[in-house]
Amino acid sequence: MTTRRTIAEAGVLWVFLGGCGGKSLMLDGAASGGAANSGEAFVPAQPRADALAVDQERLYWVTGACGTCIVSEPGKPPKSADIARVRGCLKSDCDVDAIIDYDTWPRPGTEAKSSWAHPLMGLTVAGESLYWVRVTEADDEIEIVSCPVTGCQGTPRLVWHWKGSSNVIPALVSDGEKIYWPSSYSPAILSCSVSGCVDPDFLPVAEAPHALALHGSYVYWIANGMVQRKPKDGSAPTTDIVTGLNKPAALSTNSSYVSFTTNYSIGQVSFCPLEGCAGAPTALATNQAFPLSVASDEDHVYWVNASINGSARKASVMRSDFNRTIDELATIDVRDMQDPVYEHSVVVDEGYVYWISPGAIDANGHFSHSAIQRRAK
Repeated sequence: MTTRRTIAEAGVLWVFLGGCGGKSLMLDGAASGGAANSGEAFVPAQPRADALAVDQERLYWVTGACGTCIVSEPGKPPKSADIARVRGCLKSDCDVDAIIDYDTWPRPGTEAKSSWAHPLMGLTVAGESLYWVRVTEADDEIEIVSCPVTGCQGTPRLVWHWKGSSNVIPALVSDGEKIYWPSSYSPAILSCSVSGCVDPDFLPVAEAPHALALHGSYVYWIANGMVQRKPKDGSAPTTDIVTGLNKPAALSTNSSYVSFTTNYSIGQVSFCPLEGCAGAPTALATNQAFPLSVASDEDHVYWVNASINGSARKASVMRSDFNRTIDELATIDVRDMQDPVYEHSVVVDEGYVYWISPGAIDANGHFSHSAIQRRAK
């Protein structure tokens, strides 16, 4: 059996957060060592692609997320909406596999709701299965479901179901045996066997987490200006890795460090030892514009900066080693985006860094030309 290295094992996490007021890109660190470009259009024509995940052999994503739904005027039904899809392909030869297609959302004649714009999210891989979060048509139910990485053979397998909250789960992570996610209804981290559960295991925490990463026997998370960790089995109390952060957004782990971003009009990318910082964290890059996504390997940290409201109208894929040598790896054309920040994920594998380019807006107001791009590390 092929051993797969999951997105969680690589210490990669996408987190969906809002923001306001973009700034022009600024770098603060050692001299940049590489020229930026647009990268390779690895998977073209993926309408409103979102939520990347990667393992040793394959790349995965969803399409038809926010932006493809046409919201009606008050008192009128929606005109149309795109089908939400889960897709994947071999990295060695990207012939796109249709994992599953979901029905058009919102349904004709129904009132459009905000979470319908994000019906699918939170991709992660465990062994030979792909997992994701689905917001149901009723808008008050959340499902975690699974299919083989090569595609669903019928209905996806239900892993966990929750009714009574429209607060969606922004991300999933897996250690190969269990799936972990932040609770949408209480300060806790929930987990479930990859084979499924009715009542998930409950790991209580003091503040509601909104981002997760795993390393070894520990789960790491962000909550209320802090990065914290706790044994996955709850056998020891919570440890503060660092406190007093200004709007922390995302985190990632490797074998030595936990790296994280802080996000406001001017953000920062920093790291601490896995056991925690003795004092202040080490800043890799300061004066960063909305670094909302982060990934790491053993030698570098990768993130995406946004400059939506600035004159450049671009986002940038960034990289730094742990000696603060910063490279701008690629630029992303976001001239047609109305959102103040660029919130898509960045993921890495042994050879490449992957990200999403929204492309130009079409005549219907959709980002139908989105592409997944990559560049050799």
